[in-house]
Amino acid sequence: MSSSPTSSASPAKPRLRLRLTPAAEYAIRAGHPWVYAERIREKNREGDSGEIAVVYDRKDRFLALGLYDPDSPIRFRALYSGKPVMVDDDWWRARLAASLARREGVVTDQTNGVRWINGESDGWPAMVVDQYARTLVLKLYSAVWLPRIADLTRWLREFLKPERIVLRLSRNATTSFEQAGYQDGQNLWGDDTSGSVVFLEDGIQFWSDVVKGQKKPASFSTSATIVGASGSARPVWTCSMLSVSAAGSHCMRLEEAHAV
Repeated sequence: MSSSPTSSASPAKPRLRLRLTPAAEYAIRAGHPWVYAERIREKNREGDSGEIAVVYDRKDRFLALGLYDPDSPIRFRALYSGKPVMVDDDWWRARLAASLARREGVVTDQTNGVRWINGESDGWPAMVVDQYARTLVLKLYSAVWLPRIADLTRWLREFLKPERIVLRLSRNATTSFEQAGYQDGQNLWGDDTSGSVVFLEDGIQFWSDVVKGQKKPASFSTSATIVGASGSARPVWTCSMLSVSAAGSHCMRLEEAHAV
């Protein structure tokens, strides 16, 4: 009598379910993007970093879904609230398309430096995507994106068609990514390994080192040099770049003040 083979595969985990304190539940319903660890009053099991977690309200109704981070004080980063949805590849792609559509028309023959995704304000927590000419810089501030790094690369290539995608990591995310084989400043796509990129802001050329950059507390900074029509570089200023456009305007004001 033959016996059936025994499967060694682990059973699928149930969906990670969270219940929050009343104050946190109210905040998420109002659009707040984060839940801190002490505001989670119940979960059905331990969660993995980057796992999709679903928040239910006190009446056991769907409230929101987001990325779970067991190693951060910000334990839950909201992606979506409203009616239940199926989170699959089509959902992620539609979400990215909607975010990019908000900047439609910003890239012109006079401007090819732009911030396409600005973290929580665009529904992509702990993530920023900047374009410098034909180079994209994907900045990640949390390990919650580690399980989806290949997908992020694929989606960005599909929608923005860059020649190159460079990964930048915040200090608190570096260790987790390095353990998975990623390095700050590495290419996720493309062959060019140089750091220097020249891009346009309202017709003015700026230079950025997309591999090394510069870091200041609580922000990424990028050195920008105005390049004159003759090709000669004017003095360098370091601009904390909350957006490329903001930094460009700030440097221009410094240049104008210097000229006066």
